[in-house]
Amino acid sequence: MQYCVRLLFHPVTTQCGHTFCQECIKESLEYGPKCPSCGKTLNDSNEKKRNFTVVLNDLSRIYLEAQYMEREELHAKKVQMWRRIGIDQSVEVPILVGTMAMLQGRVRLTLSHPCQRVMVRRSFEWGSRMFGMCLPNEEKGFTDHGTIVEIQATESFPGGKLVVQAIPKQRFRVVSRGVMDGCPVAKVEWLEDAKIDDYGAILHLKWRNSVSHLMLKRWVAALPLVEKACIESALGPMPACESHLLLSPNGPPWLWWAMAAVPLPSQEKTKNSTITKCS
Repeated sequence: MQYCVRLLFHPVTTQCGHTFCQECIKESLEYGPKCPSCGKTLNDSNEKKRNFTVVLNDLSRIYLEAQYMEREELHAKKVQMWRRIGIDQSVEVPILVGTMAMLQGRVRLTLSHPCQRVMVRRSFEWGSRMFGMCLPNEEKGFTDHGTIVEIQATESFPGGKLVVQAIPKQRFRVVSRGVMDGCPVAKVEWLEDAKIDDYGAILHLKWRNSVSHLMLKRWVAALPLVEKACIESALGPMPACESHLLLSPNGPPWLWWAMAAVPLPSQEKTKNSTITKCS
């Protein structure tokens, strides 16, 4: 990990006496608890909480006004971008590659890669608390479809482990791919179910909804108690069959609960999650 080698912005002085930008030292510590300058081992939990040096920051603001204002503007633009992630489709979304998230239930992730931890921290501290999740793809890096999730809580553990709890928010289709600060990003467009206006089609959909929910209910009832308890612990209880939610942008919650609970291959679940109209 290399620091930016630009004018110090919100400078932080470590316990070994070296000074870095606040964001630079936070990012560096994700790659290892050592000073980037002298290599001395640092207490990363203390260093990440350290406030920036007000005197040095004010001197830079006064005597290097133009350069400081440029850094301040650059930082403000970056923060503003992170605040629009998952809200503004023109902003690239950071992508966590590895698993997929269904719209119903919760997501619990254990992250150990420094780049992923940096992404989550910035999203949590600066931004909308949202990022995208996709399955890996050998040719493209990650699949063409995924889910936006919103961080609810994070907890750090020894050994560089970061546990993230999040809830799925929105399906998306990848429009273009890129890399930002070493992490994959993508321009995306939201996926929503097609609107149905035909009254006969709506009645038929309600019937199929009721029958399918009954089949799922029977499948859950036939599961061994231990397996059923594991599913409900991870996803919560099976949602009720609520026909008024059939025409919502993402369909009934029970369907996404079933997608997460039923033991189908991940690629097949991804394929099903991209369907936006009945056939």
